[in-house]
Amino acid sequence: MIDLNSRNHSVATAAATTAFSGSLDSSMQNIRLGPAFDIDFTKRFSAGVGLGYSTVYVDSSLKYSETTSFGNAAIPNLNSGLVTLQRAEWEPGVYFEMRANYQFSRYVGAFAGGDLQYNSSLEFGDTAHQVKIDLGTTYSAKAGVLIRF
Repeated sequence: MIDLNSRNHSVATAAATTAFSGSLDSSMQNIRLGPAFDIDFTKRFSAGVGLGYSTVYVDSSLKYSETTSFGNAAIPNLNSGLVTLQRAEWEPGVYFEMRANYQFSRYVGAFAGGDLQYNSSLEFGDTAHQVKIDLGTTYSAKAGVLIRF
């Protein structure tokens, strides 16, 4: 049965302010698998390249609370309480590296090089908020000492 009696409805309008407080914690571990090739140009100088599969394990947690306050005291505040969103996943990708080596003596040398790596993004969230950790393309430089036994 449908009630056709008219009733009074009240509508309240007011400006609203939302306060968001949150923290995002992430840890990442990287594994790279692939061949590396070295070429000796002279007795002391060589260069190398490597390429292959890269995967990054991303473990992330977003903890937040959100409060919406209204300019009209007749409208109660809305509080989300503490919300925790978590996601842990392996994100696939590829890598390429180059390096140059110089041997000062039979046992001691040095190297310098760079890396290029691409991995997909981690996304998670709820109906109110979404998190995207865009791993994308990363570049790095490296240098160090080589000690041969």
